[in-house]
Amino acid sequence: DPDFELMLTGSGRLAMTILDNEWKVADRGLAYRFLGAWNVGALLLRDTPEEWAAKLARDPMALPVRPLTNPYLLPRYRFVPAVDFHDSYGSALYNARSEAYQVGRREHCVREGKPPAWERFPQPPRMLALADGGGRIRLRYRGGSPAFFVVAMTYDKGWRATLDGAPVHTYRTAICQLGVALPAGEHTLLLEYRDPLVRTGAIVTLLTLAG
Repeated sequence: DPDFELMLTGSGRLAMTILDNEWKVADRGLAYRFLGAWNVGALLLRDTPEEWAAKLARDPMALPVRPLTNPYLLPRYRFVPAVDFHDSYGSALYNARSEAYQVGRREHCVREGKPPAWERFPQPPRMLALADGGGRIRLRYRGGSPAFFVVAMTYDKGWRATLDGAPVHTYRTAICQLGVALPAGEHTLLLEYRDPLVRTGAIVTLLTLAG
C-alpha cells in the first residue's frame, strides 16, 4: 500500500525491504521466520488464477486467498538469552540471516563506535506487569541477573527509554526492532515515542498564526 509505506520510518522501510527480498526466494522459510519474529502468526496467501478458478467451481463465494499458520511465531515482547553486538548494521543483519532469523535464541544488535562483543543472559527475569499504549510501553520486572528486552516494534530515534526515571540506551536489532539492556533487580522500564517533527510543526503553525 503506497500510502502506508509513506508513513513508515527509515527502519520500517528497511524491514519491508528485507521481507520483500526474502519473499522472492522460492523457499520462503526465511520470510516466514522473519514475519514470526515480528509476531505475525497468520497469513493470507493469494491464490493463482487457476487455484481460485478451482475453488470457485466448488464454492461461488470462495475468496482468492488461503490461510496459513506461521509455525515460527515469536512473542511480541521477549527476553532473549544471548545478544551479539556489532559495530555495523550490515554485520548484524548478515549474522541474523545466517542463523535463519532465530532471534528468539540469539539477538543481533548494532552498537556503533564500539568493538563487537557478545553477552549471555541465561536466566530471564519475571515480568510483573506490562502496559502497551502504542507510543508508550511500561514494563515492570524482577530478575536476579541482567537481561535484554526486545519489543517487536519498529526502532526509531524518537523512542526514549527510562529505567526508574533515569535514561537508558536503546538498540536497533538486525531486523529493525527495539532492544534495551536491563539490570538485575526489580525495576520499571518506560518506553515512549515522540516524533521530533511534531514540535517543529507546532512551531511553524504558531508562527503562521502569528503572521
